[in-house]
Amino acid sequence: MQLRVRIDGQTYTVEIEDLQSRPVQVRVDGEQLEVWPEASPAAAAPAVAAAPAVADTPAVADTPAVADTPAVADTPAVADTPAVADTPAVADTPSNKRPAPSLPGTVPAPLPGDIVQVAVKAGDPVAAGQLLCTIESMKMNNPIRSPYAGTVERVHVAAGEHVHHGQPLLQLRRLDAPPPAAGG
Repeated sequence: MQLRVRIDGQTYTVEIEDLQSRPVQVRVDGEQLEVWPEASPAAAAPAVAAAPAVADTPAVADTPAVADTPAVADTPAVADTPAVADTPAVADTPSNKRPAPSLPGTVPAPLPGDIVQVAVKAGDPVAAGQLLCTIESMKMNNPIRSPYAGTVERVHVAAGEHVHHGQPLLQLRRLDAPPPAAGG
């Protein structure tokens, strides 16, 4: 489904793949994003059906580019879209699966984006709140900071790499953690 959305005078092209998959894969002006919808008491009625049609919105209806797109009410409701299990191509793609459970000390990516800076290396001591790396997403730099004092055991990413939500960025060992147990 493709929509043109106007917010504060700026028009965005929004492409939504499968509304049933988790996370929902969307593109906003060509940038791929993952969206994790939250369940709410109003989930019994599809949110798409409750939204006003785009043509009913005066600020949007006056824009020729938006007038050419179908109204939200004309798009299939969530209940009309096939379930993920009925769509093998979507169900088999790794980006639609939650990341595997991580090891203790894993610092996961809180959002998808591109690594623009890695400020530490394996073996570096870090203080709580110290900058570990920076992720650029939607033209904004997002600092990723250490949740506690410790030592960097492993760095899983490098500058220039694209990361997905939940992907491990670094492995930390707490400063107050007991040393690893000797085999025996």
